[in-house]
Amino acid sequence: MIYNLEEGLFDTFVWKGMELSSINELYTYLHDSDYRIRTIAAKIIQAKYPTKDSYEKALGLIKSNQANEREIGAYVLGQLGTPIMPFALETYPLLEELLEDEDIEVLVTSISSIGHLATYQKPENSNTIASKLIKLANHKNADVRSSVAMALASLQTTDEIRDTIKVLEADQDIEVIEWAKIAQEIIDEEYGTEIRNS
Repeated sequence: MIYNLEEGLFDTFVWKGMELSSINELYTYLHDSDYRIRTIAAKIIQAKYPTKDSYEKALGLIKSNQANEREIGAYVLGQLGTPIMPFALETYPLLEELLEDEDIEVLVTSISSIGHLATYQKPENSNTIASKLIKLANHKNADVRSSVAMALASLQTTDEIRDTIKVLEADQDIEVIEWAKIAQEIIDEEYGTEIRNS
Protein backbone atom coordinates (compact mmCIF):
# COMPACT_ATOMS: atom_id res chain seq x y z
CA MET A 1 0.00 0.00 0.00
CA ILE A 2 1.22 3.48 -0.88
CA TYR A 3 0.70 6.01 1.89
CA ASN A 4 -0.93 9.39 1.29
CA LEU A 5 1.04 11.72 3.51
CA GLU A 6 -0.80 13.93 5.95
CA GLU A 7 0.21 16.96 7.98
CA GLY A 8 0.32 14.96 11.19
CA LEU A 9 3.01 14.53 13.82
CA PHE A 10 4.00 11.09 12.56
CA ASP A 11 4.64 12.25 9.01
CA THR A 12 6.45 15.39 10.07
CA PHE A 13 8.65 13.57 12.56
CA VAL A 14 9.51 10.67 10.26
CA TRP A 15 10.11 12.88 7.23
CA LYS A 16 12.50 15.18 9.09
CA GLY A 17 14.35 12.21 10.51
CA MET A 18 14.68 10.49 7.17
CA GLU A 19 15.94 13.63 5.46
CA LEU A 20 18.99 13.35 7.71
CA SER A 21 19.50 9.72 6.75
CA SER A 22 22.13 8.53 4.32
CA ILE A 23 21.05 7.23 0.94
CA ASN A 24 21.91 3.67 2.01
CA GLU A 25 19.69 4.05 5.07
CA LEU A 26 16.87 5.25 2.83
CA TYR A 27 17.30 2.22 0.60
CA THR A 28 16.97 0.05 3.71
CA TYR A 29 13.73 1.78 4.69
CA LEU A 30 12.20 0.70 1.37
CA HIS A 31 12.08 -2.80 2.86
CA ASP A 32 10.42 -1.69 6.11
CA SER A 33 7.34 -3.61 7.25
CA ASP A 34 5.44 -0.32 7.78
CA TYR A 35 4.03 0.94 4.47
CA ARG A 36 4.18 4.53 5.78
CA ILE A 37 7.94 4.27 6.31
CA ARG A 38 8.42 2.73 2.86
CA THR A 39 6.42 5.47 1.18
CA ILE A 40 8.16 8.36 2.92
CA ALA A 41 11.57 6.88 2.11
CA ALA A 42 10.50 6.48 -1.52
CA LYS A 43 9.35 10.09 -1.76
CA ILE A 44 12.65 11.40 -0.42
CA ILE A 45 14.60 9.19 -2.83
CA GLN A 46 12.46 10.35 -5.75
CA ALA A 47 13.11 14.01 -4.96
CA LYS A 48 16.68 14.03 -3.64
CA TYR A 49 18.39 11.03 -5.20
CA PRO A 50 17.24 10.49 -8.82
CA THR A 51 20.44 8.58 -9.59
CA LYS A 52 21.33 5.47 -11.53
CA ASP A 53 21.89 3.72 -8.22
CA SER A 54 18.35 4.57 -7.06
CA TYR A 55 17.01 3.36 -10.39
CA GLU A 56 18.84 0.05 -9.99
CA LYS A 57 17.62 -0.36 -6.41
CA ALA A 58 14.05 0.09 -7.61
CA LEU A 59 14.72 -2.35 -10.44
CA GLY A 60 15.76 -4.93 -7.87
CA LEU A 61 12.61 -4.31 -5.86
CA ILE A 62 10.20 -4.90 -8.75
CA LYS A 63 11.81 -8.32 -9.27
CA SER A 64 11.15 -9.31 -5.65
CA ASN A 65 8.93 -12.23 -4.69
CA GLN A 66 7.28 -9.96 -2.12
CA ALA A 67 4.37 -7.88 -3.40
CA ASN A 68 5.05 -4.95 -1.08
CA GLU A 69 8.58 -4.63 -2.49
CA ARG A 70 7.38 -4.81 -6.10
CA GLU A 71 4.83 -2.12 -5.27
CA ILE A 72 7.31 0.30 -3.70
CA GLY A 73 9.76 -0.35 -6.53
CA ALA A 74 7.12 0.58 -9.10
CA TYR A 75 6.27 3.66 -7.06
CA VAL A 76 9.90 4.84 -6.96
CA LEU A 77 10.28 4.31 -10.71
CA GLY A 78 7.11 6.24 -11.51
CA GLN A 79 8.29 9.48 -9.92
CA LEU A 80 12.08 9.22 -9.82
CA GLY A 81 13.48 12.63 -10.66
CA THR A 82 10.18 14.43 -11.28
CA PRO A 83 9.81 16.47 -13.49
CA ILE A 84 12.95 15.63 -15.51
CA MET A 85 12.37 11.86 -15.36
CA PRO A 86 15.93 10.82 -16.32
CA PHE A 87 15.05 7.12 -16.58
CA ALA A 88 11.60 7.32 -18.16
CA LEU A 89 12.38 5.47 -21.38
CA GLU A 90 14.03 2.58 -19.51
CA THR A 91 11.20 2.48 -16.99
CA TYR A 92 8.20 2.08 -19.28
CA PRO A 93 8.99 -1.53 -20.30
CA LEU A 94 9.48 -2.47 -16.66
CA LEU A 95 6.11 -1.05 -15.65
CA GLU A 96 4.47 -2.70 -18.66
CA GLU A 97 5.60 -6.08 -17.33
CA LEU A 98 4.03 -5.29 -13.97
CA LEU A 99 0.66 -4.81 -15.67
CA GLU A 100 0.54 -8.62 -15.57
CA ASP A 101 1.08 -8.72 -11.79
CA GLU A 102 -1.61 -10.60 -9.86
CA ASP A 103 -1.31 -8.39 -6.76
CA ILE A 104 -3.83 -5.54 -6.87
CA GLU A 105 -1.63 -3.02 -5.04
CA VAL A 106 1.28 -3.70 -7.39
CA LEU A 107 -1.02 -3.42 -10.39
CA VAL A 108 -2.61 -0.14 -9.28
CA THR A 109 0.76 1.42 -8.47
CA SER A 110 2.23 0.31 -11.80
CA ILE A 111 -0.70 1.81 -13.73
CA SER A 112 -0.46 5.05 -11.74
CA SER A 113 3.30 5.19 -12.30
CA ILE A 114 2.83 4.89 -16.05
CA GLY A 115 0.37 7.77 -15.89
CA HIS A 116 2.75 9.89 -13.86
CA LEU A 117 5.66 9.26 -16.22
CA ALA A 118 3.53 10.02 -19.27
CA THR A 119 2.50 13.35 -17.78
CA TYR A 120 6.09 14.52 -18.16
CA GLN A 121 7.46 12.35 -20.96
CA LYS A 122 5.24 10.45 -23.38
CA PRO A 123 6.36 6.88 -24.15
CA GLU A 124 7.61 6.00 -27.63
CA ASN A 125 5.16 3.09 -27.78
CA SER A 126 2.15 4.99 -26.44
CA ASN A 127 -0.37 2.96 -28.47
CA THR A 128 0.99 -0.35 -27.18
CA ILE A 129 0.81 0.79 -23.57
CA ALA A 130 -2.65 2.25 -24.14
CA SER A 131 -3.88 -1.09 -25.50
CA LYS A 132 -2.66 -2.90 -22.40
CA LEU A 133 -4.32 -0.34 -20.12
CA ILE A 134 -7.58 -0.46 -22.07
CA LYS A 135 -7.74 -4.22 -21.48
CA LEU A 136 -7.61 -3.48 -17.75
CA ALA A 137 -10.56 -1.07 -17.96
CA ASN A 138 -12.85 -4.06 -17.39
CA HIS A 139 -10.94 -5.27 -14.34
CA LYS A 140 -13.13 -6.37 -11.43
CA ASN A 141 -11.27 -4.08 -9.02
CA ALA A 142 -12.52 -0.48 -8.95
CA ASP A 143 -9.13 0.97 -7.97
CA VAL A 144 -7.61 -0.62 -11.07
CA ARG A 145 -10.30 0.91 -13.29
CA SER A 146 -9.85 4.34 -11.67
CA SER A 147 -6.10 4.18 -12.20
CA VAL A 148 -6.59 3.16 -15.82
CA ALA A 149 -8.75 6.23 -16.47
CA MET A 150 -6.12 8.62 -15.15
CA ALA A 151 -3.22 6.86 -16.85
CA LEU A 152 -4.99 6.90 -20.22
CA ALA A 153 -5.52 10.65 -19.89
CA SER A 154 -1.75 11.10 -19.69
CA LEU A 155 -1.01 9.22 -22.93
CA GLN A 156 -1.32 10.49 -26.49
CA THR A 157 -5.08 10.57 -26.95
CA THR A 158 -6.70 8.24 -29.48
CA ASP A 159 -10.28 7.29 -30.33
CA GLU A 160 -9.85 4.09 -28.33
CA ILE A 161 -8.74 6.02 -25.27
CA ARG A 162 -11.65 8.44 -25.52
CA ASP A 163 -14.11 5.58 -25.97
CA THR A 164 -12.70 3.75 -22.95
CA ILE A 165 -12.97 6.81 -20.74
CA LYS A 166 -16.58 7.26 -21.85
CA VAL A 167 -17.30 3.71 -20.75
CA LEU A 168 -15.63 4.35 -17.39
CA GLU A 169 -17.73 7.48 -16.94
CA ALA A 170 -20.73 5.11 -16.89
CA ASP A 171 -19.14 2.70 -14.41
CA GLN A 172 -21.17 1.36 -11.48
CA ASP A 173 -18.58 2.57 -8.98
CA ILE A 174 -18.88 6.27 -8.08
CA GLU A 175 -15.13 6.73 -7.58
CA VAL A 176 -14.39 5.26 -10.99
CA ILE A 177 -16.91 7.66 -12.50
CA GLU A 178 -15.32 10.63 -10.74
CA TRP A 179 -11.80 9.71 -11.87
CA ALA A 180 -13.02 9.09 -15.42
CA LYS A 181 -14.61 12.54 -15.47
CA ILE A 182 -11.35 14.08 -14.28
CA ALA A 183 -9.53 12.16 -17.00
CA GLN A 184 -11.93 13.54 -19.60
CA GLU A 185 -11.36 17.06 -18.28
CA ILE A 186 -7.60 16.58 -18.69
CA ILE A 187 -8.08 15.47 -22.29
CA ASP A 188 -10.45 18.37 -22.99
CA GLU A 189 -7.94 20.83 -21.59
CA GLU A 190 -5.06 19.45 -23.65
CA TYR A 191 -6.80 18.65 -26.92
CA GLY A 192 -9.99 20.70 -26.85
CA THR A 193 -13.57 19.68 -26.22
CA GLU A 194 -14.31 19.28 -29.93
CA ILE A 195 -12.54 15.90 -30.03
CA ARG A 196 -15.31 14.37 -27.94
CA ASN A 197 -17.64 14.42 -30.89
CA SER A 198 -15.06 13.88 -33.61
